[in-house]
Amino acid sequence: MICLTFVESYIKNCEQLCIKISTDMINIKYSLQKYVALLMFLLGSLISYGQYQVMATVIDEEGQPEEYATYRIFEIPDTTRQIIGNVTKSDGIIDSQLPKPGEYRIVISAMMKSPITIDFNVDSNQPVADLGILNTELAGKTLNEVTVTAQRPLVTKEIDRIGYDVQADGDASTSNLREILKKVPLVSVDEEGNIKVNGSDNFKIYRNGRPNNAYTKNAKDIFAAIPASTIKKIEVITDPGAREDAESSGVILNIVTTSTVSMAGVTGNIGLSYQTNTGPQANAFIMTQYKKFTLSGSGGFYKMFKKNSWGEQHSRFMYEETGDRQDIDSEYHIGSLGGWFNAEASLELDSLNLITSSVNGYIGKNAYDIFSQRSMFDSNGEILNVYNQNSYYRKNGYTDIDFNLDYQRSTRLQGETITLSYRLSHTRQNQDQTTDFTVIEGDPFNYSSILSDFDLKFFEHTFQVDWSRPFGKHYKLDTGAKYILRSSHSINHQNLVDVGQTYDDFKHTFNIFGIYADARASYGSFTARAGVRYEYSRLQADFLTGNQKDFHANLNDVVPNASVAWNVNDASTWKLTYNRRIQRPGISYLNPAVSISPNNVSYGNPDLKSATLDNLLVNYSLIKLKFNLDLTLTYSMTNNGMGNIMWTDSDNVTYSTYGNKMHQRNLTLSAFYQWQLGEKTSWMLNGNLEWGKFGLDNGSKYVSLARITGYFYTRVQQKLPWDLTLSLGVNYFSGWIGSPYFYSSNPFSAIGYSVGLRRSFLKDKRLDVNLSFNNIGLNDRKQKMYYLNDGRDGHQLSIQHNRQQVMLGISWRFGNLRAQVKKTEKSISNDDLQGRKND
Repeated sequence: MICLTFVESYIKNCEQLCIKISTDMINIKYSLQKYVALLMFLLGSLISYGQYQVMATVIDEEGQPEEYATYRIFEIPDTTRQIIGNVTKSDGIIDSQLPKPGEYRIVISAMMKSPITIDFNVDSNQPVADLGILNTELAGKTLNEVTVTAQRPLVTKEIDRIGYDVQADGDASTSNLREILKKVPLVSVDEEGNIKVNGSDNFKIYRNGRPNNAYTKNAKDIFAAIPASTIKKIEVITDPGAREDAESSGVILNIVTTSTVSMAGVTGNIGLSYQTNTGPQANAFIMTQYKKFTLSGSGGFYKMFKKNSWGEQHSRFMYEETGDRQDIDSEYHIGSLGGWFNAEASLELDSLNLITSSVNGYIGKNAYDIFSQRSMFDSNGEILNVYNQNSYYRKNGYTDIDFNLDYQRSTRLQGETITLSYRLSHTRQNQDQTTDFTVIEGDPFNYSSILSDFDLKFFEHTFQVDWSRPFGKHYKLDTGAKYILRSSHSINHQNLVDVGQTYDDFKHTFNIFGIYADARASYGSFTARAGVRYEYSRLQADFLTGNQKDFHANLNDVVPNASVAWNVNDASTWKLTYNRRIQRPGISYLNPAVSISPNNVSYGNPDLKSATLDNLLVNYSLIKLKFNLDLTLTYSMTNNGMGNIMWTDSDNVTYSTYGNKMHQRNLTLSAFYQWQLGEKTSWMLNGNLEWGKFGLDNGSKYVSLARITGYFYTRVQQKLPWDLTLSLGVNYFSGWIGSPYFYSSNPFSAIGYSVGLRRSFLKDKRLDVNLSFNNIGLNDRKQKMYYLNDGRDGHQLSIQHNRQQVMLGISWRFGNLRAQVKKTEKSISNDDLQGRKND
């Protein structure tokens, strides 16, 4: 026993001696480096006056260097936007240059350690701020409950989603939301602003966890006008789970607005930009708080001049049954004007009761002029007919408004909440089109014009209750119920001048009742989630005109999901997910109204049923301070998808309707990486490779089509002197496949690029200026479409002109409020509807 005590005492003394020696050695090393650095600084000052610097050495409790601790430097008084962010080297040393004299704040963070915050200043008399040796302490030794702060990685992972931290992206202050989306894993954005998620354009967009139909239907235009500085993060919800529906692909893009600690005041942001090949854009954001009431609002508008957006198309179709050939040469001009708005409010009655509400909307209209000449030849090359077809959209408007009201009650059990929600959604679309025909040769049809007038009204009321409760530290249960009442009314009037008129008045109601349960569990390095949702639906179709009989149908849908994640270590994670999604037909898919043109006839199918899509995902992510990697392999399949059924008759007229006959298989590999090459240089790549196969029985035969397509976007960013940031981005779409009847193929000349410069001005860098040059020297963009399997074989060459663009953007922020419009943990999510808008 005496020997054991002696040994323990000896070991303890040795440990203390080693710590002292280690600390002394670091002091000596630090002192030597300090004096060497000071000497080098004095020598450098003789060459270049005005260099400023901060130095320190970070060690842990045992006197060991704090390797790769994160440090962020802010310029006082703006302590919300860092000007320098980096990590310590293996010896724990901080050695960073500062842009100018002044007051600064440095925040140092290490894993499981309490953050260190120090204010300092530099000037011409003291150009080097020597902070000495800084000791970190375990968070648990100083606080009972603590939030450990570390440098925020751009990409974060949860079991059901991938997050991109917009506020940690240096481009956020001068970029719009559409530009930032190009960097988000699983998201692709082409140079025209078209967005795909996990290789598909069939996804829903949320704003702060709530469905936003304005965003979903008009993201291309709205996102170009929203400043990224108002966005906190972007989430790709790959596994929405049982409590959140998701349409088709089972993917949701959630846009989360900024939120920080609460203080009284007013803050805002105003942005203006002009693009030479489209037109002006403007946006504004403002937030204010009074005691426990917080209000924020934002809005903007864009305009695309018709003269700036134009192109041409050249098509050729060979008709299998007759052997005839049709050539079509067209020129089009497109103009648009739109505005969007969002408003959110929260009232915290007390620590247990929270009321939130929001309203958002979009109002826009488009103008199209399409001029074409169409020529039909027989199998011997003789002319059958030639005519000009000129179409004008005199009215093409779209309005979307959503209102949400939520009440959340928290119990005394931490993490337990009960939420009551109501949502009202309204869509209005109207379209007035005139198509004139001028016959040059032959007698292709017996009318001179087609006058079309379409009007759609959509209302949706949703009532929902959610209950969320943790069970111990490792388990959590979410359950709830939802009732939805949808009503749609469409009127379609078509006048074939000199022949006759058609008038279709169609009403459609949908009642949906659903219940769900979603359970989560965590054990060690494993996290699991499983859930199921049951929905009963009753739809009623009323035909107020014509001979079509009214009908109703009852639908029962069960939607399961499950996922498991394995955290190999702090950096690496593997995840396996299975989910099923349902897809219900909207009014544009159900409406039997017939739309007629000389060579095309289309109509909806009121007998459509819900479609199901099964998805299996395998994901691997590696998240380090300077390097992020995310790989996702997705397999999707459906055997009753709502697809187009197309065929061509002996008169060379192609017919189109919908049916639950689509067989679809997709295998997609998505890759993302972000690499911080140095303190001033970063490089990222975002892309995917997809194999898709579509097939269906069109009544006479089974048709199918399979293709491999791909997309990539890469960007290099370099910080330059004079506080400038240079960026170079390149993107390319190889094409896409949408059905068994057509696919696109883009030549390599369709590649796009952009070069951008940005800089901040004024005190606290409140004025941001961004100048970009896009596709200079690449004026025309060509894309080729191929058509088959509907009784025609053909191709279409599209040429987009005026592709070159110079963009100047200015953004000014004001005020100092750092407030959050609070949100309830649960809210309403309706994502099952396909074809709400008459696309």
